[in-house]
Amino acid sequence: MDIGITGESGFVGRAVWRHLADQGHQLLSLRQWTYGWAPGGGAISADDRPANLHWVLHLGAQTDIADSWQRPVATYKNNIGSTLAALDIAREAGASLVYMSSYVYGVPQYLPIDESHPTDAVNPYMGSKLLGEQLCSQWHDLLELPLVVLRCFNIYGDDERPGRLVPALLALARVGARLEIDNPAPRRDYLYIGDFVQLIQHIVETDPVPSGIYNVGGDEVLANGEVAEIVRRLVDDERPVYYAGRPRRNDIDECRADVTKVHEAFGWRPEYGLERGLAEILGGVQ
Repeated sequence: MDIGITGESGFVGRAVWRHLADQGHQLLSLRQWTYGWAPGGGAISADDRPANLHWVLHLGAQTDIADSWQRPVATYKNNIGSTLAALDIAREAGASLVYMSSYVYGVPQYLPIDESHPTDAVNPYMGSKLLGEQLCSQWHDLLELPLVVLRCFNIYGDDERPGRLVPALLALARVGARLEIDNPAPRRDYLYIGDFVQLIQHIVETDPVPSGIYNVGGDEVLANGEVAEIVRRLVDDERPVYYAGRPRRNDIDECRADVTKVHEAFGWRPEYGLERGLAEILGGVQ
């Protein structure tokens, strides 16, 4: 298939590009038509926009939550503008669209969280993602654009950007430093990047497209302390994990995704538990 993609220079986008290319699909970067695009400036020329695509995978976004508090206008402008551009490309090319959203549920009212759970924009980044979802849904309803929205929980892998639990632990382990985490208690739903790219393959190869909003998680929920202990065992570190006692402000105790809908729609299930995924990253025995 001919597939346009945004965000191919990021952690998730790079992995998706490599995997789909290995499966024989033809990939085209949409960066020049979507990056920094905003209404009234940087409109796409009808003469050079991509044509005859099967899919547009809109995976790119400005994702730094701390920066979204400092520069909310830039976050909204980038994320909403690039989404409009991706929608426009998909419509003109006759393509279906994957929109990569985020965790947008705020403090859970119940667990596991299904797609009917109320959403809550607790920071400007999540706000931009929710507005992007609304734009995509309107184009689906009004312009009959086939659409798959993915609300991803915690995707981890080898080259994820720093600042999150798993890459922070991996960085410490690789230099032989003592493992340290701020707070052992919060529990998260983890999905290995290798399983996520398989899901994308299932999506683009499903016909007809089951348009809708889908939670994406790994069917495995672990506490921060449990994650650290897995890393410690894999690198055979005898030192106990150090708990710094720095809980994050307004942290959520537990996030657990109900992924029944995505499993049923695309016939996909994750194959990696967290220990197997981390062992593959670290080069250990699975």
